Amino acid sequence: MSDLTELLDRLTHRYVSGGLHVAPETRLMLYTLAVALRAEDILELGYDAGLTLEILAATGARRVVGVDNLTEYNFVESDAQKRLEPYDNVELFHGEAIEYLTALSNESVDFVHVDDSHEREHVYFEALQIKRVLRPGGMAVFHNDGTPHLWLVMSAFDDWGWMRFPAVSPHSGKPFDLGVVRKPMEGWL
Repeated sequence: MSDLTELLDRLTHRYVSGGLHVAPETRLMLYTLAVALRAEDILELGYDAGLTLEILAATGARRVVGVDNLTEYNFVESDAQKRLEPYDNVELFHGEAIEYLTALSNESVDFVHVDDSHEREHVYFEALQIKRVLRPGGMAVFHNDGTPHLWLVMSAFDDWGWMRFPAVSPHSGKPFDLGVVRKPMEGWL
């Protein structure tokens, strides 16, 4: 069994947070996208128990940063630290995502996964900062609770274009759609 297969097998367990509404197939898609982009600098907003952050760390990216204010599921922080301990490329930031994004330099990140607050205004302001910090050709994936405000959030990227992928929570069976955007490369029309 390969290391990736073993990792994906561990991600099929149901956790109170960081796994309840994210199917293992979604994590595999995130892994595949990050590897295909050859992402060197990855950011996850809302890492909870670290399940998705672990799969992003397994891509071999140079730097994988997890940001979480730990207000929703603070009891899983020790699980996340233990899970992520083997990865030298992982850094954890305890604080607000907007604060972290605002401090980043322009075009400093290759791949972003957003799964923190699903409040419309919060995610929209994150989207505006993500537009600034993504490198040309970089991608952002927004994990959403399936509510119509995904369209508003994605409107921040109307000049880029974006795709919506249906995703179903393995826990509730409800939609948790993914919005995927890619920053145009230099010289693209």
